[in-house]
Amino acid sequence: MNDGTNGSFTNGTTEAGFHPGCATLIRSVCGPRQGRMAAAAMESIGRNPNAADRIQLPMILGLAFIEALALYAFVIAFFLQGKI
Repeated sequence: MNDGTNGSFTNGTTEAGFHPGCATLIRSVCGPRQGRMAAAAMESIGRNPNAADRIQLPMILGLAFIEALALYAFVIAFFLQGKI
């Protein structure tokens, strides 16, 4: 049951049924960091187009690692909820 405060339910979970700490990690850490990394890489390529091949691969690997962090947080959230 939703108690009407910040999308939090009375049993301490969010709308998606995740543990609040894991949901906060996913929402506030992973997404903004991916955006910041991509923006910094594109700015670097804009300043020095010759370095594009040296910037793109590390950027893609970094984005994959950040995305893996988000997926691990989802799995941990499911474990904390006892759904797996």
